[in-house]
Amino acid sequence: MILNMKLKLAFFSVGLSVSLLNCTQDELIITDSEDSKPSSQRIMAVPSIKTVDFNNRTGAYSDYSQGEADSDFGGSVNTVGGSWDPSNHATVGNSLFRVKLAPMKHSATSGGINGSGHNFDLAVPNGGEYELKFAVRFENGFQFGRGGKIGFGISIGTGNSGGKTPPPDGGSLRFMWKSPAKYDQATNKLINVGGAYFVPYAYYSDQPNQYGDEFGKRSSFDLTTNQWYTLYMRVKTNTNTSTTSPNGAIEMRVGKGSNLTKAQMEELINKPFKWTDTPVNINKLSFNIFRGGNTIDWVTPNTGYIHIDNVSWKKL
Repeated sequence: MILNMKLKLAFFSVGLSVSLLNCTQDELIITDSEDSKPSSQRIMAVPSIKTVDFNNRTGAYSDYSQGEADSDFGGSVNTVGGSWDPSNHATVGNSLFRVKLAPMKHSATSGGINGSGHNFDLAVPNGGEYELKFAVRFENGFQFGRGGKIGFGISIGTGNSGGKTPPPDGGSLRFMWKSPAKYDQATNKLINVGGAYFVPYAYYSDQPNQYGDEFGKRSSFDLTTNQWYTLYMRVKTNTNTSTTSPNGAIEMRVGKGSNLTKAQMEELINKPFKWTDTPVNINKLSFNIFRGGNTIDWVTPNTGYIHIDNVSWKKL
């Protein structure tokens, strides 16, 4: 009996060593003990540096499967708040990734975020600093409405969003588009229609309000349909907790064009920054496209489409 147990332990140790040796520096596989979870529920981190241009997704738009997304992004694409949305909110074609925003939907209506758009997370290797860049285009006929979350973002530590009380060890950085327009139920129309623009949207330990901080910043230009924009962000986590001399950083830039360099974009914000009360790492990238806000005045009467291209991230 003792000999049999020793043999089993020896085989287990060998197997564990082989598994660890087969993982690259940029991979992380999380499973229950004794590999009880199916492979579809394992989490594998994407590489610490990657570019995704969707040039392999040619032809007419078709549903973007979770397996195709795993292949494109180089790791597990992790759904948020349920299963991968199958109702053509996420499609690929014409060498682009396209997200549908259904009419009369926002982030709190039936169906959640997937009722209004699409979202997922990408686990990344732990790091103290990441930069991220992607291009977006609002399709012809898009109604900007009051605004919404747009594209990729960076999650710090345990993360935070949705108006939750800031934890000591979590934060996030994303972009929003906004405009003065809002939906009027009485007339079933948008009112106060005006120019749309990009803003920062950050959650951090010392934020002044319940929802994300925009820092009083916005793009100098108004948004139009059928125009590509490049959005860039950089987050460096803080290792001290000083509010007067923090050693973290926040940087965000925007510009007109599909694959601009930093020098070609205007600066929204770029300064030393304290993200969390407890020093943590970046471990996740987020993807959120949805309208809202969580009230009816964020919806629009028409279906809208947003295109995504030239996604890249890098651990610094």
